[in-house]
Amino acid sequence: MKRERTDKASCSNGEFIVKYLLVSGLALMMTAVIYAQDPNTYHLETLFGISATENGLLVDVKSMGCTNSQDFYVAKYETPKGFEIAILKQTVDRCRKREKIISVQLPLDADAKSAHLRILNPIQLRP
Repeated sequence: MKRERTDKASCSNGEFIVKYLLVSGLALMMTAVIYAQDPNTYHLETLFGISATENGLLVDVKSMGCTNSQDFYVAKYETPKGFEIAILKQTVDRCRKREKIISVQLPLDADAKSAHLRILNPIQLRP
């Protein structure tokens, strides 16, 4: 017996799964390409400690040997309650030394020093 084809576009469960996986994989590859094209993509750095100093913020971060304070950018967002601070890493540490926690001094504006601060970065206890 021959199956008659209907006017509706239909597919079996197996065909649907294959099409779904192909479209999902394509979307994932496109996303990876977009992020790979911009080497200066900022990301929130995990902090292992933070304290306020006269000159700004002293933060403890993970380093592979080449991390310094110029690798970070302090983004400040004003809110009704004070300021939200995000410490963003601009460059990747490409050194291959043993991983360690270092302290870096980051500048902070005078108006933010005297206000209520909310840190947006994830904070982790030292290993």
